[in-house]
Amino acid sequence: MYRKRTDDHRRRMTIYLPEDLSRRLRLYAAEKDQDYSLVLAEALDALLERKGVR
Repeated sequence: MYRKRTDDHRRRMTIYLPEDLSRRLRLYAAEKDQDYSLVLAEALDALLERKGVR
């Protein structure tokens, strides 16, 4: 699981998501009271871990 550390640096990125996926991301983040970026970072970290990308 992605864990934000105080020494983590963020890099601004522009991503394009299908409208339905964007809506689901916004709803999930709102329900969990989390920042979109953190939710997306957790999801990408889990995906890349499963794919063996470190």
